[in-house]
Amino acid sequence: MSAQRADKLKRVLEAVPAGFVVDARWLENHGVSRFLTRNYVESGWLERLEPGVFRRPSPQSVPLDWKSCVLSLQKIMGYHVHVGGTGRNRSDSD
Repeated sequence: MSAQRADKLKRVLEAVPAGFVVDARWLENHGVSRFLTRNYVESGWLERLEPGVFRRPSPQSVPLDWKSCVLSLQKIMGYHVHVGGTGRNRSDSD
């Protein structure tokens, strides 16, 4: 692996904790091309969850949960999102 590619991988691994998610746009904004992203997936540094969505694998194979997704969106990728409710009033369930 070239020094430049190793540096990009190091920056991704430092920015994305194990079990957290990033999208293709975030990777591209951090200098990781689609070709390089594919290499990271093939090497096991990233897992492809859906087209354009990747997760840094966790050592214990922890399942993906909504909290990790929301924190990834807010803290890593910088999207302005919040979690909402189901839209029902509490009195509806009585």
